[in-house]
Amino acid sequence: MVSPEPKPKPKPMPRPKPMPRPEPTPKPKPKPIPETLGPNPVVPIAYPGDFVKVMDVFRAVLAAGERSARALALTAQVIDHNAANYTAWQFRRACLQELGSDLRAELDFVQAVADDSPKNYQVWFHRRRIVELLGDASRELDFVRTVHEEDAKNYHAWSHLQWVAAAAPSGGDAGASFAAQLPYVEKLLEADVRNNSAWNHRWFLVHGANGKLGARPELLPVPEPLPADAARAEAGFAVEKLGVAFSNESPWLYLRALMREQRGGAGGADFADVVARVKEMAAATGNEENRHYLSFLLDLAEADLPPPAAADDTAVGAAVALVDKLMDVDETRRNYWARRRSRLVAMQGET
Repeated sequence: MVSPEPKPKPKPMPRPKPMPRPEPTPKPKPKPIPETLGPNPVVPIAYPGDFVKVMDVFRAVLAAGERSARALALTAQVIDHNAANYTAWQFRRACLQELGSDLRAELDFVQAVADDSPKNYQVWFHRRRIVELLGDASRELDFVRTVHEEDAKNYHAWSHLQWVAAAAPSGGDAGASFAAQLPYVEKLLEADVRNNSAWNHRWFLVHGANGKLGARPELLPVPEPLPADAARAEAGFAVEKLGVAFSNESPWLYLRALMREQRGGAGGADFADVVARVKEMAAATGNEENRHYLSFLLDLAEADLPPPAAADDTAVGAAVALVDKLMDVDETRRNYWARRRSRLVAMQGET
């Protein structure tokens, strides 16, 4: 008996080809919206033609609420025409978040704008918001350094550094962010000991590093006194800088503020050796008639005076003699010193 031949296997059905995805419908170009000036504008501004075109389109995109790649690119054009346009910056941030854009690349964009417009408030505020969104402030000191290379007293740059130290997202020890900036400030003071902005920032940093700015240091409250050892170290730093420029007011103010702060707190530092060093320096350099030095001595003399009811004529007389010298050497402030003198003389009358 012959076996039947096996039936051939059926051929597999071919898989259907995937349907091509439809091309996204391109968004229509926004219809430009001209600026509305009213029926009878008195003095219309003669804007350049390119500016008018960009702004007309920008108004249309704003009206449509379009947060797209082309809208983001448009904000760059608007900012290129006017970097102070806060509406463009705000809308740019909205686009960046909507699109999930590379925020590190955005920091590069801000750097480029800041190179041309370093004192533009909008640039600095936008930079801060991007850093907050990133949760990383590691590039900020280098960014500020590039700004300071052109202008070491740029207010916005110093304000940004205070924010970075006090409030920027960085993690770790809160005091470490303050201490990390101290070497940078010291370099700036080495380059220009008269940089009063750097002196002011140093005061902020040392108080922040020692936890003396309160729970929310970004609010810049009146700091608590430094620990005695830290205060003495800072006083030594100020005296060292007096050796570089004895007539520079910044280290004098820094030193006087430290001593005044310590007098107001419990367990304040003893500055007797600091005062002795300053007196020796003044004598050695022929600066005993220097107005900053005399004002420093007057601070010391007044701090040692007892209450008016128990004032000692000799101590008050010594303070009056210092004021008389200041009236001679600091004629610009003669009226101010005369007022200080009248207060001291009144104390003598009460004894």
